[in-house]
Amino acid sequence: MGCLWAARLREKGHSCTLLVQSERLNQYSKSNLVSYTSPDQVPSHNTIEVKVIDSPEQVINNLIIATKAGGVESVLDTLKPWIKNTTRILLLQNGMGTQHQVAQAFPENPIWAASITDGAWLKSPLNVQHAGYGQTFIGPMTAAAEAINDEFYRSLQAPALSLEPVDNIEHKLWLKLAINSCVNGLTVLYRCRNGELLDGGEREQHLQALCRETAQVLQAAGYLPEQPLLSLVTQVAAATGNNYSSSYQDATNNRPTELAWINGVLIKEATKYGLDVSAHKALMRTLNEAY
Repeated sequence: MGCLWAARLREKGHSCTLLVQSERLNQYSKSNLVSYTSPDQVPSHNTIEVKVIDSPEQVINNLIIATKAGGVESVLDTLKPWIKNTTRILLLQNGMGTQHQVAQAFPENPIWAASITDGAWLKSPLNVQHAGYGQTFIGPMTAAAEAINDEFYRSLQAPALSLEPVDNIEHKLWLKLAINSCVNGLTVLYRCRNGELLDGGEREQHLQALCRETAQVLQAAGYLPEQPLLSLVTQVAAATGNNYSSSYQDATNNRPTELAWINGVLIKEATKYGLDVSAHKALMRTLNEAY
């Protein structure tokens, strides 16, 4: 997702620097050419500066954090010397928890969270395939962000990114978490694409059980969507039927998943309200044992 945003912002004419871990620096070509292919298979190319994460060399004015949820804390710890109170921070993580942690750690900074439905994957380093157009909702997490929300939103407008500012990003984050909690873990369990969960059999019954539990939690928390959650999840699974979830891709590539910030957060919320989410708990136990 970081390469997708970098490619689109460079296409608009913004200067961008990609900050990476030192062990990954040698994966990038000397030309530092970021390549983007649209869902319609139209390619474009732009140069981009790539640096090791602990050597920005100057104060950071705008920081987009596109790591997995589990990597946010270490990224900010590393970059702290280059972050000032006016540094604008945008968080692109799945799940919940990291957004509030960052807002609490940097209360004076303008901080935004995003909920993204675009699909993207890397063909190779700096070569990103935009797998499907989606929607990005962006909302402020701090008072400093609310004060300059419109200006920041306008600065992010770029080709092929469909952005929409929202006042209550919490609601969008919870809705995405709800959908992901029903889909992502199951695609890891059954080692399948999203659409293959709609098999009319065991997988779909498992999906329905997770949806029932998730809907109860959303209702208790005050974030129930306008249409029935099962209907919404089914639509998403069908619309992204050929896609592999991010959790599936992480698990199959021996990378940590974000399920602790998705299903794990849902389970904690259910405990707060005394709700039974045994299907979610059983899924997480199975996945934790397997991965």
